[in-house]
Amino acid sequence: MIFDKRARKEDCNEKLEMRILTMKKVMIKIVGTQAYDDEDKNQIEVISEGSLYRKNDVLYLLYEDLGDGSGNEKTRIRADEESVKVMKTLDDGTTTSLVFEQGKRYDTNYNTSVGGFPMEIFTNQLVNNLNENGDGKIEIDYDVSLKGIGSGRSKLNIEILKNIDE
Repeated sequence: MIFDKRARKEDCNEKLEMRILTMKKVMIKIVGTQAYDDEDKNQIEVISEGSLYRKNDVLYLLYEDLGDGSGNEKTRIRADEESVKVMKTLDDGTTTSLVFEQGKRYDTNYNTSVGGFPMEIFTNQLVNNLNENGDGKIEIDYDVSLKGIGSGRSKLNIEILKNIDE
């Protein structure tokens, strides 16, 4: 009887490990738009190869880009049914986390390679139809306040363009 329990436990652990470790290579398109008044609109578009995986009912996207030009920026996006968290790490170890949850306000410190500043985010709308097959996109519409500097409306669109593994 003990042997049977161990065998079942090992099977469960093996299935869980397979579920966690299945990474897909994907092509990701990230478009960020910031508007600080009606006339001043800034849009940035990044297309990057990345990885997509699911762990404990949460999807993760990992990719690298050149960031602000001061070095590579590693980005990890954690997306579940309720929220999206964007975590950036620069070459020098500086990190920043942004949390988006519809109808909620979050305070954070936005860190760059030359320093940080306090920031407040209010998510107006969050649409997440990303799936573990490498399809879908995330659309976020949010207000941002750079405390002491200014405020505006921003949009972040993250789309899987292609599943490279197929």
